[in-house]
Amino acid sequence: MKIVYKYIGNQRLVFSIYNIIVFISFILELLFPLLTGQFLNQLVSHDLNNLKTTIFYMFLVGLLNQLLQFINKFLAIHFSEKVSQTVRIDILNILRKLNYNEITKIKASELTQRVNLDLGQITTFLLDNFIIYFLRIIQTAMILIYLLREQYLIFLVFVMVTFFYVNIYIYFRKKIFDASNSLKNSTSIYYNQFHYQVDNLSYIIHKANYYLENKRFNNSFNLYFASLDRFTKINSKFRFLQSILSLLLNVVMFSIVAFYVMRDNLEIGIVNVSLSYFSIILSNIEYFFDFGGNLQAFKASIQNIEGFWLLSTDREGNIELHKKIHSISGSITRAYDKSYPPLSFDISNNGLWSIIGENGSGKSTFYKLITGILKDKGNIINVDGYSITDLNTVFLRRNNFTIVEQKFPIFDLTVQDFFTMNTSCATVDDILYLLHDKNIDTDIINEVLVTKWSEVDSSLSGGELQVLRIIESFLSNVNVKIYDEPTSNLDKVYTDWFIESVKQLKRDNIIIIITHDPAIIASSDRIITVGGIS
Repeated sequence: MKIVYKYIGNQRLVFSIYNIIVFISFILELLFPLLTGQFLNQLVSHDLNNLKTTIFYMFLVGLLNQLLQFINKFLAIHFSEKVSQTVRIDILNILRKLNYNEITKIKASELTQRVNLDLGQITTFLLDNFIIYFLRIIQTAMILIYLLREQYLIFLVFVMVTFFYVNIYIYFRKKIFDASNSLKNSTSIYYNQFHYQVDNLSYIIHKANYYLENKRFNNSFNLYFASLDRFTKINSKFRFLQSILSLLLNVVMFSIVAFYVMRDNLEIGIVNVSLSYFSIILSNIEYFFDFGGNLQAFKASIQNIEGFWLLSTDREGNIELHKKIHSISGSITRAYDKSYPPLSFDISNNGLWSIIGENGSGKSTFYKLITGILKDKGNIINVDGYSITDLNTVFLRRNNFTIVEQKFPIFDLTVQDFFTMNTSCATVDDILYLLHDKNIDTDIINEVLVTKWSEVDSSLSGGELQVLRIIESFLSNVNVKIYDEPTSNLDKVYTDWFIESVKQLKRDNIIIIITHDPAIIASSDRIITVGGIS
């Protein structure tokens, strides 16, 4: 709960104003029936002098209430979105610090769906229940005090209703909590499966095993539907009892009012006020029923969100290297909590270093270890004499290394937006000028930059995307450039261009390339052979 209070604190002004407006609205909600009752009494008695004044006040109260509702809708959106974004940023920061072993196990779609469901539940509860619950209690108490003064029988009826409500809530509390949590989990899995089917459409079409894929998707639906069915049955029983109780209240209330009216003991205005207040209390009682279920769902969501703060994260060192890197050395014996064929290395000169080995031998693991993406205390890795455990590896990757992965994400950015965001270049000419200054041939890439400049990256081929990432790395001024299978999607023309380019860059940079390409290996100054992970 402390985490929730913290995020309310970040938006405490908006949250406070929102609840003040709700309180004023509740008061206006009580005032309007009194004015209506006064209006009816004046109408029956032909008190025209005061009738106009009462109508004016009724209009004023109604207008003010509508205005406050309009303001609160805006505040509610502001509060819920700001709080949700704060929590999402904190969750992302935690996930970025996780051990890389755990990151590889994350199901992105399932996690995001679950977080969104939980955040929606939390912000809705905070706006509609957290303070408003107590305000509704105050409102109900004020009405009951009024009814006790005017009609004590109605007061006794509602005392009895409260007793029944508490017992029904206690009975259903745990069941609703468990059913709500189960429904959220199965919903996340179901949505994640749909995301998987769409995201891997090309693979599924190639395999053409539609029966198996449909079966997998239907299994996730059946799990979701079973949880939904269970939750609906429990919630329906809960609401059925609520409806029966409301029906009994209506019968009792109208009977009492009819009894007094038949004996001429009530004015028409008092009858209207009593019926209006009865409607408000009935609405509040229904709200209190819903509050019980919402509270349990809220607790389940809080439990899920707080779970992120319990995750074990990797510790970063404090040392930041504000200079070019001259050496990376060490001895590797472990990775992914497994033994790694002993490998000693000393990358201490500018030049082209090829990392070779069989598939699955740990080549990509090697660069993840020396850049601090993957951490294992059993290894000895030094960067310019500093142990990697003492370095801030986030700063290291951001400021000292340029890494071009074998697989890269699609952001739906235009090529122009991509270079504007990631480099200092705003035009094709800017790119060509900087590359030419580094003695890199620009004739080959000129055409692809000009023709694809305004296209989004999702429309480009794998080879075109790889060329763009390589160009971005060439533009960077950091002197350690790491490439994971950079020519896997390139034809011979672009492969030759890449090799000639890194030959120019290696004079002033440490170039590390994980590769199977014989042409790259033949052009290397040094070769590190990596064995297989046992």
